Amino acid sequence: MIKYNKYEFFGWLVEDCHIHVDGLSKLNCGSLFKKVNRLLNREVRLIPLSRVAQALAWVFCYNFYMKEKQQVVHIHGGMPAINHENYINMIGAWSYDPFKISNRWSKRYLDFLNENYEIIRPEMPNKDYANYQAWSIWFEKVIPYLRDNVILIGHSLGGGFLMKWLSINILPVSIKQLHLVAPTNNHNSEDYNLGDFINNEFPGNFSENNIPQIYIYHSEDDPEVPLQESESYHKQLQNSELIRFKNRGHFLDETFPELFANIKRTKG
Repeated sequence: MIKYNKYEFFGWLVEDCHIHVDGLSKLNCGSLFKKVNRLLNREVRLIPLSRVAQALAWVFCYNFYMKEKQQVVHIHGGMPAINHENYINMIGAWSYDPFKISNRWSKRYLDFLNENYEIIRPEMPNKDYANYQAWSIWFEKVIPYLRDNVILIGHSLGGGFLMKWLSINILPVSIKQLHLVAPTNNHNSEDYNLGDFINNEFPGNFSENNIPQIYIYHSEDDPEVPLQESESYHKQLQNSELIRFKNRGHFLDETFPELFANIKRTKG
């Protein structure tokens, strides 16, 4: 049984930004934090305020302001750890631009939704040489901060990861919606190798997660993930909706109106 440490989590959140919570940064937590600081210093005489007390203040602030918001968790894509030589060559072929800012839809949830949503975007470990076990360990560190009726969104390898994890495990909170954007599944070939992300566990325990709304998005011209991956999921998930496109590629655009419209269709 894994034990979770809220203080440790918020230390990461504030200092290292391994987990991004969109919406929290827009809240006016400064005055609340100062009040907690003064209270702890006066009553417990912690001078200066310890890191544990700082984390406690952030946890209190987070729970107080965010508990009424609709949680959305986004798991980004990545590349499975298959061939180390190819990985090194791929890095060598990349360009570096310190001034480039991504405008992809996956970075801009609050531009399309509103402040009634809380967006949690974990930075999964080593996404360009990814390992399923490492991703699973990291995802489980996020779970203690999820509330019932969470919305899960997985893009590409992130979608395949969620499907595999939910086929093996039962999330301890209820899931209101699951959105799979060009998800990986269990297809394998010389040009398409998922490594330990291949999902031979599905369906497994998936149905026990009782997800009432499942949306699957795939474009026929996707150069990364074959359409048959989504078709296979859709065939086995009777309550899923497969939304097909002709020219959206791997969904790396700045907007994704169909996804955000479906998020807003959340039923109580």
